[in-house]
Amino acid sequence: GPRGGPATPRGNHWTGAAWALESDPAATSGPWTFLGPAETRPNGVSSTPGEEHWTIRRWRPDRAARVALRWHLRKTDPGCGDGVTGHLFLNGELLDASTIPPGDTAGVHRTVVADVRPDDVVDLALAPAGFCGSANDNCDGSFNYLKVSDVPPVDLSSRDVLADSTAYWSTT
Repeated sequence: GPRGGPATPRGNHWTGAAWALESDPAATSGPWTFLGPAETRPNGVSSTPGEEHWTIRRWRPDRAARVALRWHLRKTDPGCGDGVTGHLFLNGELLDASTIPPGDTAGVHRTVVADVRPDDVVDLALAPAGFCGSANDNCDGSFNYLKVSDVPPVDLSSRDVLADSTAYWSTT
């Protein structure tokens, strides 16, 4: 069944706490594909089975809304490699992406505002490709999350005016 037995490429991938394509990838040379609550690791072409695997966190809205899609990516295994790339998609359309170097344990914090509907799909994906574009997966252990919040409508009448090009026009 989908939740019974050891995590292996030939069977179950749920460990009871995370998704892993192999329970001991070091012993089998991969795949390293792993997705936990915050920890994640893609698999590159340099590991068994020689295929690139992206990890994906998916959110499906339950209503129409304007939302802030806040995402974060950082490395947890800064020892080697060429970095990783995070991608934010809405219905398969790329909204944002960022590549971080191998030693970047601070990472990036990004926000994209989007209008969503109940039939939409928002994906935060992690790819093994770093700055050189290589799909190898040396030291690609990472941490990422997606946080979604409502964006309240803007009431411009209640805002303080910081600048007004008409009122502050100068001929000098």
